[in-house]
Amino acid sequence: MKWRDAWKFWDKKEQITGFAAIDSLGKAHMMMDKGMLEPVYLKAIRFGGEEVPDNRVYVPIGIGKVKEKHDDEVAKLMEETPDLFYGCLPKYRGMSRVPYELVITATTPEPEKKVLYSETISIW
Repeated sequence: MKWRDAWKFWDKKEQITGFAAIDSLGKAHMMMDKGMLEPVYLKAIRFGGEEVPDNRVYVPIGIGKVKEKHDDEVAKLMEETPDLFYGCLPKYRGMSRVPYELVITATTPEPEKKVLYSETISIW
């Protein structure tokens, strides 16, 4: 893929159409091979997440680093409150395999279930 074609994919006017067109794992893998998407684990391995397809989403390059910074914040909270429940919920539009948001939370256990951390990564 030429640089101009890659830039066109990320152009704001075409971004939503571009992500909406990635409606299968095959297309997501193709975009990953072209250097436009990267795999990210929803539940980080350091929090007990597994390296399995159900725990993986494909996001634009750079979102992984953003998520990692939020995971670092949650890790700091876990040092103070080790029994926190970590969650990362992907939200999708239409049939796209690229989430438009990732919602990261850290909550205390039931029955209190107090939210100590909640941040949303807007992707598209």
